[in-house]
Amino acid sequence: MWSRPSIRCGSSARSSASLTASLLTFALDPKGLIPFVLIFMLILINKRGLMGTWRNGMWANLIAGATSVAMIGLTVAMVWNALH
Repeated sequence: MWSRPSIRCGSSARSSASLTASLLTFALDPKGLIPFVLIFMLILINKRGLMGTWRNGMWANLIAGATSVAMIGLTVAMVWNALH
């Protein structure tokens, strides 16, 4: 089950090192990296030399690109909400 990390910014007396450690823990969480990995996966799957005839078509690229943008946006919103 996904659990939200407890990262709070503001008037609390948390040290800078503790906040940095919390941010690194959150950033290295695989669930936060998956949407950004999609960009590189889309680049690789569209290389003719690598995929040959199994390359994505135009519609598959549009759907995959829109889905990637949506997932990246949701990930940024999740991080923003976790920090504020």
